[in-house]
Amino acid sequence: MRLAGNENHKYAEVLFVAFAIIAGLLLILQIVFLQKMKIFSVFAIVVISICICYENALLAVGDNLDYESGAFQLMYALQALEIPLFIVCLYETAYRLYEEKGANLATVQLEERLARKFTLPCFGLWFIVLIATMLFILNILTNFQLLDGQSYLHAGSGGYVYLAKHPESLTIWLALIPPIVLSIVAFITSFMVARYGSEYTIGLSNLHKWKVLMVASTCQAVGQIFDSRVYPVTSNAGELALLIGVTFFLYLAQEDLILTAHFADFLHQSNAAFSHAALRQSEATATIQDEASFATKQNTLANSQLDAKAQVEMVKLQNTGEVDV
Repeated sequence: MRLAGNENHKYAEVLFVAFAIIAGLLLILQIVFLQKMKIFSVFAIVVISICICYENALLAVGDNLDYESGAFQLMYALQALEIPLFIVCLYETAYRLYEEKGANLATVQLEERLARKFTLPCFGLWFIVLIATMLFILNILTNFQLLDGQSYLHAGSGGYVYLAKHPESLTIWLALIPPIVLSIVAFITSFMVARYGSEYTIGLSNLHKWKVLMVASTCQAVGQIFDSRVYPVTSNAGELALLIGVTFFLYLAQEDLILTAHFADFLHQSNAAFSHAALRQSEATATIQDEASFATKQNTLANSQLDAKAQVEMVKLQNTGEVDV
């Protein structure tokens, strides 16, 4: 959405500065607290924070800079990345959670990591990547006005209410397609995450925290509704709310995956300990059985020797005539 270079109201300038500061703080929190999870989504959320911080900082400038300047051209390029990275980040993180637990969404059970299968959920992940790539191209075409014969005067300057007033404008439709797709993916992912929190997570003290993403997704969708007068503020506020929700979701996912790994390690060590104890017990039982068998043989041998001696003595007595035959 080409909002840069327009004159802002005083409240809008203050809010844009606040949004930039919040995005910068989120960037610091992400760098500090999301170091344990090595997936693409962590890198994506950091890039999104940089994009939103930079975008709101320039929007606060308003018409003080030329909208054709290099700074604004860079903002348009970074702005084109935000929604595609949001979409990939949301779906990939949910995918990894379900994959780790071997749930219905995943393609790989925990015991089948060496034999990965290309099934529907895996196809869904690559399909999401394809959609994100297409949305990035669409954003580039809209932000840099690359479509010939189209008017970009009002493209990206309003939400669904503004679209209802100008339904014939192709560029307004093109500018709103990426936010619409993001809203759909965010809502689907938030329900997937809420289901994961209620059915698959190990920790029982934070079940409601998995529903925070629903609130963030709702804020993003609501921010796309309004007219051009407040749309620059509401749309950026919605994306910032989604950034907060996704950041918190990534932190929950990281902690849950760590807890799952610790629990799996505990089970492995417990099984190893039980196996060792069972082996020691079987060895002890075998030793006792061997000792008992040896003692039995010794007793049998001793009894046979006593019988042989008794028979010899009996023969001697018979020969001497001391025993009547």
